[in-house]
Amino acid sequence: AAGAGFDACSMADMRIASDAARFSINHLRVGALSVDGGYYFLTRIVGVARAFELAMTYRSFDAQEALRLGYVCKVVPHSELAAATRELARQLAAGPPIAMQYAKRLLYQSLEVSLDQHLEDAARAWLINETSEDFKEGPRALLEKRPPQFKGL
Repeated sequence: AAGAGFDACSMADMRIASDAARFSINHLRVGALSVDGGYYFLTRIVGVARAFELAMTYRSFDAQEALRLGYVCKVVPHSELAAATRELARQLAAGPPIAMQYAKRLLYQSLEVSLDQHLEDAARAWLINETSEDFKEGPRALLEKRPPQFKGL
């Protein structure tokens, strides 16, 4: 993933890499700039100093370094990448959609707001989420020792 491909990769909430993957935010190599959010996302993923280093040197780095930097969540053998990605997608799809929507929103908003504002936003999200059928299904499934069947209701 290089240039605009790197930027697209950076837009993902989570990234799994093949052990053969290589990455580079190399726009400057050709006198260009990342204009589709690459710098914005990268600084939030790896921090300002590391983002500067990667952008200004436009060096390539491998999957293990991406893991050390926190750029990817997991590195798997290349032959297992599709299966690992499908398993993550399956796990996410089985989750509680309403609560996950609010969790995602709260995670991203936490980068921009004060703790007090975040706690207020979380309390509002809790009030909405607790009216959902999924909110009741989770504890019920736990008590019945079965996987929950979330429906987004």
